[in-house]
Amino acid sequence: MKLRSLLTLALLAGVVSPLIADQKPLRVLVVAGGCCHDYANQKEILKKGIEARLNATVEVAYDATKSVKPVFEIYKNADWAKNYDVVVTMSAPRASMTARMSPTSSTPTRMASRP
Repeated sequence: MKLRSLLTLALLAGVVSPLIADQKPLRVLVVAGGCCHDYANQKEILKKGIEARLNATVEVAYDATKSVKPVFEIYKNADWAKNYDVVVTMSAPRASMTARMSPTSSTPTRMASRP
């Protein structure tokens, strides 16, 4: 019985591994900036951490002004999220919010937020 289980696992690993390797990377956008936090370092920590742990490419939209009303150029385009699978926003004065692209829509779906 153990041999059969091991052979099954080996077969599955041989079939699944190439499928995983052929998958396109997850496209992630990190939007960060504003006052009150160390967004300059946090954005880099997130980018490196995500790319180290997932098959993902991370782009960063950053406002370095330290303003309580940060301005992100990317938001000026109505379809700003359409090229991303995941959007992570970290901006003051708003709390962190994570959004995910709906498989049937180009509009991000809010996954979690705090007022």
